[in-house]
Amino acid sequence: MDEAWMKLAEEGHDLVVTFSQFYTDPDEAAFSKIAGEVDFSLDVRSEERETLSRMQTILHETVAKIEKEQNVRFHMGTVSTSTPAIMAPGIVKGLEKCAEGHGLETLTMPCGAGHDAAVFAGAGVPTGMIFIRNDNGSHNPEEHMEMSDFTKAAELLSAFCLSDPISAL
Repeated sequence: MDEAWMKLAEEGHDLVVTFSQFYTDPDEAAFSKIAGEVDFSLDVRSEERETLSRMQTILHETVAKIEKEQNVRFHMGTVSTSTPAIMAPGIVKGLEKCAEGHGLETLTMPCGAGHDAAVFAGAGVPTGMIFIRNDNGSHNPEEHMEMSDFTKAAELLSAFCLSDPISAL
């Protein structure tokens, strides 16, 4: 899946792939025992429905290949989907410009998560998001928010709001 992700990214598709939960039943697994069952989740996000569809096809092809080669079975479980939330380009560019003016490095990325912002964007309200690492919601368990992170994000939001954001729309 990582190879497919990189290939699609090189072709210019926006995409984020995360293997998040990965675990075995402690009653059936042990230190020196091969687990009979492993559960995992895969989160694929993109602003492009076509990209999401391509990744789903690649996933099923990859699963079929692994099943055949390794003599294992996958039960794919329930697929959960949501409509990609498209952030307003003017807001995104405005936030990037304000961040640059404050000497902040940015990483602009798609986010298909069900944040409140997705509801606003889906209703036609021009929307953007600022992500701050944190202890309980980050994708990286080693991340934590310092107050300086919060301060920088608040300063960025304030600068954007004072920069005539309506003209960016």
